[in-house]
Amino acid sequence: MSEFVAILMGTLLGALLAFMINLLSNWVWERLFNRPLNKIAGSILIISIIISVLLIVYTQYPAPAIAKGLDDGTENIKASWNNKGVALYNQGNYTGAIYCYDRAIEIDPGYALAWGNKGDALKALYRNAEAEEAFDRAGDGI
Repeated sequence: MSEFVAILMGTLLGALLAFMINLLSNWVWERLFNRPLNKIAGSILIISIIISVLLIVYTQYPAPAIAKGLDDGTENIKASWNNKGVALYNQGNYTGAIYCYDRAIEIDPGYALAWGNKGDALKALYRNAEAEEAFDRAGDGI
Protein backbone atom coordinates (compact mmCIF):
# COMPACT_ATOMS: atom_id res chain seq x y z
CA MET A 1 0.00 0.00 0.00
CA SER A 2 1.49 3.35 -0.95
CA GLU A 3 2.12 6.04 1.65
CA PHE A 4 -0.50 8.32 0.13
CA VAL A 5 -3.21 5.66 0.36
CA ALA A 6 -2.19 4.90 3.95
CA ILE A 7 -2.42 8.58 4.90
CA LEU A 8 -5.78 8.91 3.15
CA MET A 9 -7.14 5.81 4.89
CA GLY A 10 -5.88 7.04 8.27
CA THR A 11 -7.49 10.43 7.72
CA LEU A 12 -10.80 8.88 6.71
CA LEU A 13 -10.78 6.51 9.68
CA GLY A 14 -9.95 9.43 11.99
CA ALA A 15 -12.86 11.43 10.57
CA LEU A 16 -15.21 8.46 10.98
CA LEU A 17 -14.06 7.98 14.56
CA ALA A 18 -14.60 11.68 15.27
CA PHE A 19 -18.09 11.47 13.79
CA MET A 20 -18.97 8.42 15.91
CA ILE A 21 -17.61 10.05 19.07
CA ASN A 22 -19.59 13.18 18.27
CA LEU A 23 -22.79 11.15 17.83
CA LEU A 24 -22.18 9.38 21.14
CA SER A 25 -21.43 12.65 22.88
CA ASN A 26 -24.58 14.18 21.40
CA TRP A 27 -26.70 11.34 22.74
CA VAL A 28 -25.12 11.39 26.22
CA TRP A 29 -24.71 15.11 26.63
CA GLU A 30 -28.18 15.92 25.35
CA ARG A 31 -29.50 14.20 28.43
CA LEU A 32 -26.92 15.72 30.80
CA PHE A 33 -26.16 19.20 29.47
CA ASN A 34 -27.74 21.80 27.28
CA ARG A 35 -27.13 21.97 23.53
CA PRO A 36 -24.67 24.90 23.28
CA LEU A 37 -22.16 23.08 25.50
CA ASN A 38 -22.58 19.97 23.38
CA LYS A 39 -21.84 21.89 20.19
CA ILE A 40 -18.77 23.51 21.70
CA ALA A 41 -17.39 20.21 23.00
CA GLY A 42 -18.06 18.45 19.68
CA SER A 43 -16.38 21.25 17.75
CA ILE A 44 -13.34 21.16 20.04
CA LEU A 45 -13.13 17.40 19.58
CA ILE A 46 -13.27 17.60 15.78
CA ILE A 47 -10.75 20.46 15.66
CA SER A 48 -8.35 18.61 17.96
CA ILE A 49 -8.54 15.46 15.81
CA ILE A 50 -7.90 17.45 12.64
CA ILE A 51 -4.92 19.21 14.23
CA SER A 52 -3.55 15.88 15.49
CA VAL A 53 -3.78 14.31 12.03
CA LEU A 54 -2.11 17.33 10.42
CA LEU A 55 0.71 17.28 12.98
CA ILE A 56 1.26 13.56 12.47
CA VAL A 57 1.38 13.94 8.70
CA TYR A 58 3.64 17.00 8.92
CA THR A 59 6.14 15.35 11.25
CA GLN A 60 6.17 12.03 9.40
CA TYR A 61 6.50 13.50 5.91
CA PRO A 62 8.54 16.73 6.02
CA ALA A 63 9.00 18.84 2.93
CA PRO A 64 12.00 17.85 0.83
CA ALA A 65 15.12 19.97 1.04
CA ILE A 66 15.54 22.33 -1.88
CA ALA A 67 19.11 23.32 -2.60
CA LYS A 68 19.52 27.06 -3.01
CA GLY A 69 23.07 27.77 -1.91
CA LEU A 70 26.12 25.90 -0.73
CA ASP A 71 25.82 24.93 2.92
CA ASP A 72 26.06 21.66 4.84
CA GLY A 73 22.70 20.48 3.50
CA THR A 74 23.54 21.03 -0.15
CA GLU A 75 27.02 19.55 0.31
CA ASN A 76 25.37 16.35 1.54
CA ILE A 77 22.79 16.37 -1.24
CA LYS A 78 25.29 16.87 -4.05
CA ALA A 79 27.61 14.23 -2.55
CA SER A 80 24.66 11.83 -2.31
CA TRP A 81 23.79 12.32 -5.99
CA ASN A 82 27.44 11.84 -6.93
CA ASN A 83 27.72 8.68 -4.81
CA LYS A 84 24.55 7.26 -6.32
CA GLY A 85 26.02 7.95 -9.75
CA VAL A 86 29.22 6.12 -8.81
CA ALA A 87 27.18 3.11 -7.65
CA LEU A 88 25.22 3.06 -10.92
CA TYR A 89 28.44 3.46 -12.91
CA ASN A 90 29.95 0.46 -11.11
CA GLN A 91 26.87 -1.57 -12.04
CA GLY A 92 27.28 -0.64 -15.69
CA ASN A 93 24.27 1.69 -15.76
CA TYR A 94 26.10 4.61 -17.36
CA THR A 95 22.98 6.50 -18.41
CA GLY A 96 21.60 6.42 -14.88
CA ALA A 97 24.99 7.49 -13.54
CA ILE A 98 25.02 10.50 -15.89
CA TYR A 99 21.56 11.47 -14.65
CA CYS A 100 22.80 11.42 -11.04
CA TYR A 101 25.95 13.38 -11.87
CA ASP A 102 23.78 15.97 -13.63
CA ARG A 103 21.66 16.36 -10.45
CA ALA A 104 24.85 16.97 -8.43
CA ILE A 105 26.07 19.47 -11.03
CA GLU A 106 22.73 21.32 -10.90
CA ILE A 107 23.29 21.90 -7.19
CA ASP A 108 26.92 23.01 -7.65
CA PRO A 109 27.98 23.75 -11.24
CA GLY A 110 31.62 23.86 -10.14
CA TYR A 111 31.59 20.37 -8.58
CA ALA A 112 34.73 18.97 -10.23
CA LEU A 113 34.29 15.43 -8.90
CA ALA A 114 30.86 15.07 -10.52
CA TRP A 115 32.13 16.55 -13.79
CA GLY A 116 35.02 14.07 -13.84
CA ASN A 117 32.73 11.14 -13.04
CA LYS A 118 30.31 12.28 -15.73
CA GLY A 119 33.23 12.34 -18.18
CA ASP A 120 34.08 8.74 -17.28
CA ALA A 121 30.45 7.64 -17.82
CA LEU A 122 30.24 9.48 -21.15
CA LYS A 123 33.52 7.88 -22.25
CA ALA A 124 32.10 4.45 -21.36
CA LEU A 125 29.19 5.21 -23.72
CA TYR A 126 31.68 6.25 -26.45
CA ARG A 127 30.41 9.82 -26.34
CA ASN A 128 33.98 11.10 -26.49
CA ALA A 129 33.33 14.72 -27.47
CA GLU A 130 30.94 15.20 -24.53
CA ALA A 131 33.36 13.34 -22.27
CA GLU A 132 36.22 15.70 -23.16
CA GLU A 133 33.97 18.68 -22.45
CA ALA A 134 33.08 17.21 -19.05
CA PHE A 135 36.75 16.60 -18.27
CA ASP A 136 37.51 20.20 -19.24
CA ARG A 137 34.77 21.41 -16.87
CA ALA A 138 36.22 19.21 -14.14
CA GLY A 139 39.61 20.81 -14.71
CA ASP A 140 38.06 24.28 -14.52
CA GLY A 141 36.35 23.45 -11.22
CA ILE A 142 39.53 22.33 -9.48
